[in-house]
Amino acid sequence: MERADLVTGAVQSGGRPPAEDDLRLVQDFVNTLDREHDNDLLDGPEGLAAWLEHRGLVAGELRHADAARAVEVREALRALLLANNGGPAAPGAHASSRRSAPPRSCRRRAGSTARSGACSPSRSPRCSTAAGSG
Repeated sequence: MERADLVTGAVQSGGRPPAEDDLRLVQDFVNTLDREHDNDLLDGPEGLAAWLEHRGLVAGELRHADAARAVEVREALRALLLANNGGPAAPGAHASSRRSAPPRSCRRRAGSTARSGACSPSRSPRCSTAAGSG
């Protein structure tokens, strides 16, 4: 899988079809890691910024700490998804997912169709539309 496919979500793991609606955002985020080809889109702020921007989310200036936090959230989501589908329990993932917050200065681009509760003005004062309040 090419790095660009991790940004766009054009290819899903296991050859699965893309999820519908809001679940697609979760699927694409969890699939920012291609273990088969040792390719991690979130290995630095540039990859995280590319992923967010492709979905109409404006991230502002990201740091390595933001990318590391995104990896922590991604792995917590992965563990919860596996546990929900018969895998091992993931008690630590619950705590990590509750601590999750959008990256600093994350905001939705005006006119974007991205619908992310993780980055919405109602969840964090750091999030806003590019044309609106914040």
